[in-house]
Amino acid sequence: MAGATLISRFLGLFREQVMAGLFGATGLSDAFFVAYRIPNLLRGLFAEGAFSSAFVPSFIQAKQEKGHQGARQLLWKVFISLGIVTAILSGGVTLFAHEIVSLFVDDDFILDLEKYALAVRLTQLMSPYLCLTSLAALMMGALNAYQSYFRPALAPAIFNIVVIISAFVLPEYLASEGDKAVYYAVGYGIVIGGVVQLFFQLPVLYQKGLSPVSKFASWNKSFERRIIAKMGPGVLGTAAQHMNLLVSTILATGSAVGAVSWLTYAFRLFQFPVGVIGVSIGNSFLVEFSHAVKANDGEKAKGIFNASQEISLMLLLPITIVGFFGAEHLVRIVFERGEFSTQATAQTALALKCYMLGLPFYGYYKTLNSAFYALERAKLPVIVAAISISLSLFVSWLVIDDYGFQVLAISNGAVFFLNAVIMGICMSQIQGWGLSDYFSARSIKLLLVCTVIFVAVYFYAPSQEQKSFLDSLIYLSFLSLAVFGAQALLLVALGERALIRRIANKFKKS
Repeated sequence: MAGATLISRFLGLFREQVMAGLFGATGLSDAFFVAYRIPNLLRGLFAEGAFSSAFVPSFIQAKQEKGHQGARQLLWKVFISLGIVTAILSGGVTLFAHEIVSLFVDDDFILDLEKYALAVRLTQLMSPYLCLTSLAALMMGALNAYQSYFRPALAPAIFNIVVIISAFVLPEYLASEGDKAVYYAVGYGIVIGGVVQLFFQLPVLYQKGLSPVSKFASWNKSFERRIIAKMGPGVLGTAAQHMNLLVSTILATGSAVGAVSWLTYAFRLFQFPVGVIGVSIGNSFLVEFSHAVKANDGEKAKGIFNASQEISLMLLLPITIVGFFGAEHLVRIVFERGEFSTQATAQTALALKCYMLGLPFYGYYKTLNSAFYALERAKLPVIVAAISISLSLFVSWLVIDDYGFQVLAISNGAVFFLNAVIMGICMSQIQGWGLSDYFSARSIKLLLVCTVIFVAVYFYAPSQEQKSFLDSLIYLSFLSLAVFGAQALLLVALGERALIRRIANKFKKS
């Protein structure tokens, strides 16, 4: 899954490079990203968020209790229901695009009629993406439950390829739109990519014997009701998380022209390790942890939890250090070309530094959130998310005028931190886990090692005055090798020689 996601994220990064070069960081690019966030917000509810977390454990249980054919029927019953609901929502977004966009921006944005009109038209254009990506995520969840990870995780790569091609090919067919043609070209590409992403997974469904069902046998509907029951609080919890995005967008549009774009580009870079590592570990953890919970194997469930946390820390902590100290170089390498200026690089790098501070907490948050769904305790994450997000947004609203748009990026990490702490305390009460179950000896060593490395880089890293692409590439490469190499050496010194040897052997075999 991580390998396929890595391919997808590289292509996604290339997609963002193309968009940054074509869009820059202007008022019109802000309009595009506002429009794109609207179907993405709803997608988070129905694709990657509440629905997916509610469906996978129920689908696994249906497979265990009703057999393969029962699971197959459940999949296509849910497919039809989800398709109808998301199609209605997509239609509603199209009809009420003016009102919806107005919720995402401040008054100054609305008064700029060119920006506002572009945002509304792009919202209408991209609204079908919600339905398409939700159904694609449903297929991915079903295939993951059958231990099929690579092809479903590769589907977003196909989506990115379609968007990239559209960005270069379609503008000449949209010449009548003038300087806005490229924005509409990417918008059409997103919808077409959603269609391709959906159909890309169908052959694997057929291979697993999960082809569409022509007739549905009358059987107990408890699994559908169970999914809906789990999804209810999940939607509220995910909605609370996305409310953070909504309010952050409103605050960003009022802080500075280009702020939405700076935050968006920085968040894309932040999402790279999140997607490759955090989401891959979280999704595979949900499947394996659900199997252990359904089998009433508490020790195995605890072992899966510990392993996922250790893997997450081992990868995300050094990436945090590299991303924080190499932020400007990373932004320059990825984005600074075409319409993307040096000033945009500096502002995007500032946002990226703030985002990176929250990266280590994401791994804990993602695993704990999945664990609560597997344990059928979906209400607790809802309450936790509402508390942490409300507090974070309130503080951001108070200080944004004094400290600028970057506080919105810091609040993202604060939400993950608060969620992880509160959910960890709740999990201790439910499962009877102690502190050592969250922080094994190896986890403590990883935290200690990376703290030492962070301090060393802070005081002894060379000056970051390099301005050329090559200088930034050399600096970032050296920093990455130094940080990961130092982590390996310090872990060996702390008695983790066997772990490093196992990792080295896996690289040799690959």
